Amino acid sequence: MTVEAGTLIAIALGAFSTLAVVFVTVYLQFIKPYRRQPRFKIEFDMGKPCCRKTAVDVKLDNERTYTTQAYWLRIRVWNFGKSVAKRCIGKLVAVMDKDGNLIDQYDPVTLKWVGTDENAVPLWPIDLNPEEYEYLDVLSTRYDVKSHAYIMTDRMRRGIPKSLPPGSYILHITIYGDGVSPESKYFSVHWLGQSFTFILMAMHDTLEQAKAYVREPIDQAKIPT
Repeated sequence: MTVEAGTLIAIALGAFSTLAVVFVTVYLQFIKPYRRQPRFKIEFDMGKPCCRKTAVDVKLDNERTYTTQAYWLRIRVWNFGKSVAKRCIGKLVAVMDKDGNLIDQYDPVTLKWVGTDENAVPLWPIDLNPEEYEYLDVLSTRYDVKSHAYIMTDRMRRGIPKSLPPGSYILHITIYGDGVSPESKYFSVHWLGQSFTFILMAMHDTLEQAKAYVREPIDQAKIPT
């Protein structure tokens, strides 16, 4: 082997070693954390377990209570990443009419995770382990109330409505967590006020999809009774 050939081989090996070190550094500092970071996925369909009918106790101003039936619409939120998603919250970012126009009397509010304290202010965040899901309450209707679909947020009085009167709406919901990219979806809602289970909600990736869907005649929708 000549001196020149040996020198070239040494240079090549040095360059390869340098590239290997760079690759390992980039992988450990950027690629591996990205691959392991938590990621949200939102699911919903009209049926159990996303939609449930249950008995609830209603407390009156005079401290008396009575029992009635309620219908719950919840979305399922997954963490399909490789690490824990910490301090996750779901927010109703905006309420829009069927044409996608913002209804400005509604403010962004935090929604309640199933199983957490509905009286807490602020509502509790949760941690989601890898490959774990939890349900986020969005709307609730009651057998004895035909005029409102309740938004499942905290009970603090803010001077803003916390329910939807009968009509057609588009809801913009976003899931947040510490160090997690937010995940957003749009939900078209048909709420006629005729029956507490006569309500339809569908999930969409874009506002345009939600606008197109919400304009469909209500009698063509599959609404549980």
